[in-house]
Amino acid sequence: MRKKLSILAVSVLLFASCNVVKETATSSDVVKITRPCSLKDYPSSTGLLRASSVGVSVSEPTAKKKATINARGELATSIDVLIKAVNTTFAESIEVDDRESFLGKFNSKITEVVKQKISKSIIVCDELRYNKETKKYSNYVAVELNAADLLKEITAQISSDEEMKARFAEHKYNDTYNAELEMLDQ
Repeated sequence: MRKKLSILAVSVLLFASCNVVKETATSSDVVKITRPCSLKDYPSSTGLLRASSVGVSVSEPTAKKKATINARGELATSIDVLIKAVNTTFAESIEVDDRESFLGKFNSKITEVVKQKISKSIIVCDELRYNKETKKYSNYVAVELNAADLLKEITAQISSDEEMKARFAEHKYNDTYNAELEMLDQ
């Protein structure tokens, strides 16, 4: 009899604790946050590389500047990951006497292009909010860069250097770039 009561007591406690968890989960203290200009709404794709961020400040222009700088920084990071993957794969596929020297010069040329392109990235979403309580502006921004244009600029920069052009297999680089770009979509 005691054993049955113990099992019953444990069952009641477990059942009661489940109710507490359910009440907490559906409590009004938990709020779903919908972020404007998010990558859910503006995802990267094979044709476009995108990033988003928010900037908060008591000054509206400063909030926008922070958001734009942060979004472009995020874009730069994702492009850096893409380019490193492309360059690693590409370097393994070509025959070069001094691979390290070639890759150093190659990476330096690409870095120039990426810096120029990121500064010209397009703002595709820009939403400003003001919090009356904190008296601060929140500026949400999403930026994008055309992936094909980036590739064209990279190949043009490499081809402008005669020494690099002689060793550069443009079609291999393009194929590698596009394959890595497709992997980002998955």
